[in-house]
Amino acid sequence: MTFEEIIKSIKPGGPSSVSNESVIKFLADFLDAERYNNIVSENAPIKNFKLYNENCDLWHDILNYKLSLTKTVKLTNFCIMEWLPVSPGLYFTHKASQSRTEAEQMMDWFLGEYVPTGKLRMIEGGIGSVRLSPDSNNNYYLGASSTGISHQGIPLMLSRDLYSAYIDIIKEEGYIIADIVGTIEFLSKARSLIEYKNKIPRYIISVDSIKLKKLEPINISVSIATLFSEHTQTNSKYYTYASFSPDNAGNNLKSAVEWIEDYAYRYSMKTGAIHFLSDFDEHMQHFSFPVDIALHSVMNSKINQAYLYKLCETLNITLMENNISGNSGPVAVGNEKTIISTGAGDISISNSFNERYGEGSSDVLKKVIEIINQEKNDEAKELFQEFKEQLEKEKPKKSMLQMIWSNIVSLVPLIKASTDIYDKVESMIKAI
Repeated sequence: MTFEEIIKSIKPGGPSSVSNESVIKFLADFLDAERYNNIVSENAPIKNFKLYNENCDLWHDILNYKLSLTKTVKLTNFCIMEWLPVSPGLYFTHKASQSRTEAEQMMDWFLGEYVPTGKLRMIEGGIGSVRLSPDSNNNYYLGASSTGISHQGIPLMLSRDLYSAYIDIIKEEGYIIADIVGTIEFLSKARSLIEYKNKIPRYIISVDSIKLKKLEPINISVSIATLFSEHTQTNSKYYTYASFSPDNAGNNLKSAVEWIEDYAYRYSMKTGAIHFLSDFDEHMQHFSFPVDIALHSVMNSKINQAYLYKLCETLNITLMENNISGNSGPVAVGNEKTIISTGAGDISISNSFNERYGEGSSDVLKKVIEIINQEKNDEAKELFQEFKEQLEKEKPKKSMLQMIWSNIVSLVPLIKASTDIYDKVESMIKAI
């Protein structure tokens, strides 16, 4: 029984442990790993940087648009490891915190583990990590976390030379402690296969330098997550994850994989006919059961397209073929309650902006879209969508609008050169 057949069989309010929406979000975040492929970093000269000692402070500023793109940051005493979060920043959102709190009510206290619905809440709370191989541009990917917990950290992109200088000790010890200097980069949604509402924009730090610090003992924790089902029960699909501390022999990872398989076996009525929707490691395969969409196939544009189309049809998602083949193109669109399109060509500006922000406001915003389209800047398109949505709120946040607008202008300087347009948008923000 495939996942698309299993999902199709689910009845609202029935015995299934998860909803279609949760599957969409899990699948979208997993497939988004492909967006790390072939990032082109602009190495701007380092003039000054903002200092961070904690994951929470860094993500607070990123999620609240207090850090402009290409802003240089310095992370002090951060752990660097091979593993990076599946959904960077999700852990620090209010909704994720609520999910983790709800999970506490979903424990099997006798076994000392979350039941599958509890596992789902924890994954929705930001749990989950992946390990990636270098891309064709020789970009290498690691994770940095002040706490040593992988899913709380931020992805790093390193040159081959930087990676080679430190990877041996990372593999030997499981981590290093270092000061990291780099620039904030934004991963365009143009490569994203699936989008859903309130999806967190994906950021990465392009590393300029690493200064090794004394290796202090710390509890490193990596979480690996997946969705599994059984062939014999058409209405069963469940989430699970396990955590481990990386070691040079890989024994702890092996134990975590064995625990996940045992958990899946126990919750699949011990049929042994189990398969997983996804895995977590581009370097190698670990599960002894079948995996429908392996990470290495996602990263190398070798997804089984026929299977993915069937699955997404069941989930009410339409996938654009050029996205699946690995080329840039429109994002996926589907059920309006879950999926959104963020291409600038899809952004509509109503005359209601004139009533709220003054005559001519709608025309000015349309002209901004035209300039962004002319410059073919995907990052600016996505930021403008967020800018528009913020303007439409009952109580727009002025500070957030200013930060988003500043980022848009830095990405598309032609906007500032168009004085009348730039000044009008500035006055709209100031009027709030």
